[in-house]
Amino acid sequence: MIGTYYRLSLADEDVGADKAESNSIQGQRGLVEGYIMARPELAAEPRQEYVDDGYSGTSTSRPAFQRLIRDAQDGKVKTIIVKDFSRFARDYIEAGDYMERIFPLLGVRSISVNDGYDSGMQAGNDVRGLEVAIKNIINASYSRDLSAKIAAADHVMQKKGMYLGGYRPFGFLPDPSDCHKLILDPVASRYVWLIFELALQGNRTGTIAKILNEKQIPTPAAYHVAENHVYSEQKAWDLQRSHWTSGTVYHVLKNEKYKGSSV
Repeated sequence: MIGTYYRLSLADEDVGADKAESNSIQGQRGLVEGYIMARPELAAEPRQEYVDDGYSGTSTSRPAFQRLIRDAQDGKVKTIIVKDFSRFARDYIEAGDYMERIFPLLGVRSISVNDGYDSGMQAGNDVRGLEVAIKNIINASYSRDLSAKIAAADHVMQKKGMYLGGYRPFGFLPDPSDCHKLILDPVASRYVWLIFELALQGNRTGTIAKILNEKQIPTPAAYHVAENHVYSEQKAWDLQRSHWTSGTVYHVLKNEKYKGSSV
């Protein structure tokens, strides 16, 4: 069986319209499928897609990638085809390890369409192997450079006092007109006010948690799940924290952002 692997990271969307389209899952699929259909020995083989959408290539801890490797180890996948080496991995050591050692050991043929690489045709070609290594090094260098540029841009926005990061304190929402600003959540902010009022009355955190549970006030996790502020795959984990505890209350009371300060 042929395993076709496609990967798209968020950073790939920032490289211009033409390249973004070619790097899209649909663009990768079109290129790989065209390559397969032009070769009768490949077109006759059954195929299985493996897609990681929104995952960086700097790490191999990607769900579909790991599933592909397991299937190759189990002997289900005998040929792996990608658009180019950067879709497979940007770490040149890991990419080279798979191409030069792991896949040959498993008897898996690897093909990178844009790089003109086919391990089934490269036996004894040391020059071709060197070219693969150089391309993997370039991919790793590009990823490090992109990471440094993103970090520098974030630092500039932080110095301007702009809000960054996906996490928002309980009781706040992103401003619809400016994602770098926060506004009060009209419902959850009342829960936060209640927590501080109960604390100012001299109640301990355990007592406050008991009062909140008795009033059936949702925890931050349960509230965000109910309001669809989190991804669906997180729900099962978040709902395990559906009751207030002294630790949850303490976390709210000690959060400096409720004083209007942010480091």
